[in-house]
Amino acid sequence: GGGGATHLVCSAGLVSGLGVLGRWNYALVALGLSVLLLSVPSGGFRTRLRNSLFFSTSALVLVLLVHLTIQVPATGVWNPSCIPGISLIETANRAGLTLQADNGPHSQRLLALIEAGQSSPRAVISFSEALPLWQNPGTWLSQEERDVFLHSVPNEPQLRETSENINILTWMSPLLGYLGPCEIDRHLRAVFFETVLTEPLPWLLDIPRNMWDLLRPALSGLDSPFPSYSLPHAELIEYEDSGVLGFARAVRHVTHHYTGQWVWRPGIEIFSRLWAPLNALRFLVHPALVWALFTRHRVYTAIAFLLLLYVFVIGAIDYPEHRIYAIVYPLGPVLVGGFLVALWERGKTLWQRYRATQAEARPA
Repeated sequence: GGGGATHLVCSAGLVSGLGVLGRWNYALVALGLSVLLLSVPSGGFRTRLRNSLFFSTSALVLVLLVHLTIQVPATGVWNPSCIPGISLIETANRAGLTLQADNGPHSQRLLALIEAGQSSPRAVISFSEALPLWQNPGTWLSQEERDVFLHSVPNEPQLRETSENINILTWMSPLLGYLGPCEIDRHLRAVFFETVLTEPLPWLLDIPRNMWDLLRPALSGLDSPFPSYSLPHAELIEYEDSGVLGFARAVRHVTHHYTGQWVWRPGIEIFSRLWAPLNALRFLVHPALVWALFTRHRVYTAIAFLLLLYVFVIGAIDYPEHRIYAIVYPLGPVLVGGFLVALWERGKTLWQRYRATQAEARPA
């Protein structure tokens, strides 16, 4: 009945709210799903609108409730996250943009902070050591150390630009200790927009490449844009000896997955042989997307727009890692399934027309 459907929609909204809390990128998916409910061909428009509002309201209420009762009291700040700036700078690096003092005052200030951090006597805080400190949005050191550091920051830095594709983690760690993640995040976001406004074309041209990397299949681990995130294939692993009952120590791999760990070689062989054929199905995601955008099936069209919107936003302001794309990964197979069914139905129709034409041409 209507009440049962409402409960299901609200429950789905709460689950989506949990997804948003787990990773803020999922907010795009939650928004897309609320729009998708409007396109589902069941019930009248008022019913679909009600379900969409119940879904989005349930997700939003849960997110706000957790933010107000847990996040703000625990951290003392209203920011939902203090790390988007890292992703923005990594996006600029991937596009080949460089951080230059001439880009603007925020870039000049960050270069001055980097220069002071490089010459700071304070030991760098590793991310593993800093894990308990992330709930503290302010300085991770004493206020006196912070004041001494800021006093050492030059007004006119000698460092005028960073090298292309600089590893942000090599210079951000000491700054995190002195300034804290939220202040650094504000600097990084401002620097990103200054850099992009100075050189917009490389960034714009990099977005389609990032979208392609997210959607394309990787037929081997090294074929992936991020090979260290894919399990290694059998031919790329070296073993210490032949092992026992298929178990052996993997001592070397080009992406440094193994450094002497015990692995089961038959399982690795099976995985390596299945990887390519199972991933080959993703070659159909691109034609399925084109089909879905022009089909009369509103659900598939809405799914296609949701998938494209997500990969576009990730390609524009985030690092196109497949672990981030995993949130919307099921949408690709859904489109491929609809595309294959449409091809099958079209083929049957053409075959029936051909048979009918042959029958009419046959003499009585």
